[in-house]
Order: sequence, then structure tokens, then C-alpha cells
Amino acid sequence: MESNILVRNLHIGDIISKIIIEKKMKMADIKSKMCITSKTLNKMLIAKSLDTTHLLKWSKVLRYDFFRLYSSHLMLHHGISNTLTRKTDSLNIQGIHIRKNVYTKDLIQFLINKVQTNEMTPMEVINQYAIPKTTFYKWLQKYAPNDESIS
Repeated sequence: MESNILVRNLHIGDIISKIIIEKKMKMADIKSKMCITSKTLNKMLIAKSLDTTHLLKWSKVLRYDFFRLYSSHLMLHHGISNTLTRKTDSLNIQGIHIRKNVYTKDLIQFLINKVQTNEMTPMEVINQYAIPKTTFYKWLQKYAPNDESIS
């Protein structure tokens, strides 16, 4: 998935369509797994937004975390520290232990690209997105300019 999608207005139908193509899924299989008609499927694929029930179904069928796109979008536009508390790396809600991974691969790649394209300096990225200095410099070392993607 392109990292620049994180900073634009999200159009979930377009994103789902791209994932279907990437995963080479057949529409008949998708309709069967989601128990929907062709008309409903087409409506979803052109929709700018979907309710969470449908988005969860899409995430399961395509094995792709569409909710992470929205989380990353929030982190980039409101600062990571404003979105999530960095002091704890887990959350316990009603007995369910959830481990938070604040930095997604797309987010890391997006921020590194800002520096690699000279759009921002490392310190500007650190300050604007409230990322710990050592964390960002470790990313820069790990994902050197000659390494095009994060694996």
C-alpha cells in the first residue's frame, strides 16, 4: 500500500479495490464470503466511507487491517503523542489484553521519505510528529537511503 495514502483524504472503496487487485481475489469469492449481492459489492467499492461492521468484514476477507489506515492518518495529522499514550505499550479493556504497535510500516516509510526527499529535516520530523529522537535515528540507520522499502 502506498504510504502517501496516509496523508490524503481516505477513500476506502478505492483502497479496498486496490487490495483486491493486489491479492488477485475473485469477485464471486468475495460476494460468497461476505454474503452480499453484486449490487452491494459495487456500492461498497465506490463508497468513500463504510460503517465499521462492513470494514471489519473486509478486513477479515482480505486479511488486511483497514482500521490501521485510519489510525495512521490520525497519528500523522494530530501527532502520535496526542493520539496514543506512548508510556504504555499495552491496554487492558474488560480483561482483554491489547498490545499497541504505534508505528506502522507505512508510517515509518512515510516519515523516512520526508527526510530522504529533503522535504523535512530529521529534527523537524521528530518535533512535528512527536517521535522520540533515538527511535527516529534508529529508523534512519535501519532503513538506509539505499533500502527502498521496509520489510
